[in-house]
Amino acid sequence: AAMLVKLNGAGLYAVVSSALSVVTGLYIVLCRVFEGNIGLYRFINRFYIGETGEINPIKMLGFSWIAGVLLIIIGAICLFLVKSARLDRIKAFGGNSPAYLGVFVPVLLGSVFFECIREIIIAGVCNASDTYIQSTYLCIKEYYFADTFLFDMPYVTYLIITVLGVLLLGKMKLALPGRIESGWLLPLLLTVIAVVRSVVYYFNSPPLFGYLTVDEKLCDYIESAYPVYMLLYILDMMFLMAAVKLFFDKKCSMKKMLTTCCNVAVVSIIGILIAVFVTKFHTYGLEIFYIICATVDVIGLFCLFYSGNIRRSHH
Repeated sequence: AAMLVKLNGAGLYAVVSSALSVVTGLYIVLCRVFEGNIGLYRFINRFYIGETGEINPIKMLGFSWIAGVLLIIIGAICLFLVKSARLDRIKAFGGNSPAYLGVFVPVLLGSVFFECIREIIIAGVCNASDTYIQSTYLCIKEYYFADTFLFDMPYVTYLIITVLGVLLLGKMKLALPGRIESGWLLPLLLTVIAVVRSVVYYFNSPPLFGYLTVDEKLCDYIESAYPVYMLLYILDMMFLMAAVKLFFDKKCSMKKMLTTCCNVAVVSIIGILIAVFVTKFHTYGLEIFYIICATVDVIGLFCLFYSGNIRRSHH
């Protein structure tokens, strides 16, 4: 699609998407191979809960290994066609624009760090704590926000919407108040929807005491943690959408963009580790981790807009 509209950087998009198709196919094949592996189940159980117990593997992957093989073949063919025809070298499809960085780096930050690495660290710390912290984490992830509109959506969804907004609305001259650009409409709209959704959900949260548990202490832990989780989710979403928009507008250099994203990831991990070893975990509960990560997101947002304003003032 990017090549049809001759989007700058489309050649790189074609190469990366073909390579990711091969990686996804390999992932599906490996999942099918190890889906019923009892040894792998025992290793995971020992890593997370410290014991193996009885293992009853259940096949839950809905894809056949044939789908993975097809993805590998299709991705390899597309990659061969792009490279053999040198489409990525054609000037109309060249990668002179930094737009591709504004897409792939936030996608990696959101999908790899926010949704994977950070969650693994927080889950590991919670599992190493007492039963109250473990139950609080499981309740937030499974009872409160599993299959919940907005808060269970992958971050890449917002990035796709932001890119579409930049490409479709960015060139339109709409009558907007102040200095608001049309490309910011969708990010701002998604942020407002998220805030309204959080407020509505806070005053209409699922019943807890008497339904899920009768332990008042556990209820206090959960009720103090889940609002901060919603705040963190919104700030993550805002940071990623702002990064995409600023990079498309060429208001952030590659160096500043990479530095900011890497700092957000590293400082979040350091903050979580400091909270584990310095603060009293039983006193603060799970919300201390979410507060630390939310604070890092706010600092990251400030750095993005500050670097964008500095770059614009130099021009």
